[in-house]
This record gives sequence, C-alpha cells and structure tokens, in this order.
Amino acid sequence: MLTISILLSAMGVASILLAGLLVHEALHANGAETPAGRLRQVVHRLTVMTVLDFDKDAVFGAAVPAVLFIVLPMAALVNAVQGGSPFLLICYIAIALSILAHVLLTERAWAAYVCAVLAGLAALSAFVVLPYFAVRSLTDHIVTGSPIEGAVAGTLIAVVLYAANAGLWTLLHTGQGAPNDAPAHRFIAGVLAAMPFGYVLYWYALLGVYIAGSDVTGFRGWGTLIAFTFGFAAGFALLKHILDAAGRRRFGKFVPVCISGVLGILAFSLVFTLQ
Repeated sequence: MLTISILLSAMGVASILLAGLLVHEALHANGAETPAGRLRQVVHRLTVMTVLDFDKDAVFGAAVPAVLFIVLPMAALVNAVQGGSPFLLICYIAIALSILAHVLLTERAWAAYVCAVLAGLAALSAFVVLPYFAVRSLTDHIVTGSPIEGAVAGTLIAVVLYAANAGLWTLLHTGQGAPNDAPAHRFIAGVLAAMPFGYVLYWYALLGVYIAGSDVTGFRGWGTLIAFTFGFAAGFALLKHILDAAGRRRFGKFVPVCISGVLGILAFSLVFTLQ
C-alpha cells in the first residue's frame, strides 16, 4: 500500500508539472521551442531509439542481439559449469539444435510445418521466454539480499530486462506492419521503454532508504518490485501519451492540459483515500 501511495504521489506531481508545461506551450505560437516541446522531442527520441526502431540504432541495435545470443548463453554455460542449474544451458542447446534441424529440413516440402513450428518455438524462446526467465532467476538472488548488492546487480539485470522487452516488441510486430503512430502502439512502446528504468529506480530507492537508516523490509519483495516497475512504466507511458496528444493538437490546445491536471488531482485524491 505504501508503494502505491508513493507511485500515486509521484504521478500527481508529474501530472501537475506537465499540465503547467502544456499551458505554457499552448500560449506560445512555436511549441517546439518551449520546454514542453523539447521534453516531447527527448521522450520521443528515447522511445524510438530503445523500442520503436531500436534495430536501426547503432548502440541498441547491437546490444540487444549481443545480450540475447551471446551474453545469456555464455552466462548459462558458466552457471552450469559452476554447479548451478543447467536449465538455461539445455534450453539454448535445444534452440541451437532446432535451428540446425530447420536448416536440414528447409528443402523438404513435407517438413514445411515442422520447420515453421521449430522456428516459432526457437524465436519465442530466445527472444522472450528465456530472457524473462533469466531476469526472474537473477532477481531471485538479490530480492532478499543487501540493498547495495541490489543496486549494483539490478543495473545489470535491467539490461537483460531491456533486451527481453526489445525481443518481445520484435515478435509482436514482425510481419504486421503496424503504424508507429497508432495510440496503442505508442503506449506499449512507452511502457516497454520505461520498465528497465523503473526496475533500476526501485533498487536505488531501496538503497536510499537503507542509507537513510530506515527499515527496508516494508519495501522489499517481488510484489513491491513488480508494482513499482509496472507502475512507473505505465505512468511514464500515460504522461508521454498526453504529451504527444498536446503536440498533435487533435483535441485542441487545452484538452491535454485539462486531462493532465485532472489526472494529477485524481492521483493525489487516491493517495489521501489510501491513508
């Protein structure tokens, strides 16, 4: 409950501040030169680089396959050699064997459906299932550990979480040709882009509470981590959506302002209700 109150309070402050920036933008002819306009450009660029067109970015386009197809398999191998669970290693070996079988059977007409199933399972496993499984397994090791360990390891795990999100995005949009400006499309992209930041922020917030000398027991655990990460991501995506709507001005200058303001008031009202 305390975590929800903190997230709602942050959402309320961010919404009220955004409403103020949008009012300033609405009163100026050239919105691109306002703080809201510059913020919109930064947020849009961040989402495009990390999710929408990550494969076209020099850094993220190389980082995602490196994590999915080099770092995680090597980590699985090292973990198995050191006596850990061989599950991940077995899964990656199975993926490699399925790719080999696909290559050998690709010229066989009777094996078309078999190849399709193998390719689908390999893609789903490599891009989504195993990366998220790795995030869960790695988080299990630090969720009850020291906040300092969580802050350091959590930053590295967030990279794997980002690669998993990018892999999920790739599978969801392969062959669909979904337009980049579809509202649902942009909202999901915002959630996926913000999730790794929310994950890291959780661990550093936990470290801050620990350094301040307070008890972190009430903030620690899978439930709090999931609520904080997804709450942060959803809040970011929602405010981004309002910011984009104001830039497009499909609903007039002041409708996004009102929505942002009402959202802030509603968030603060819910905080007082929960107390």
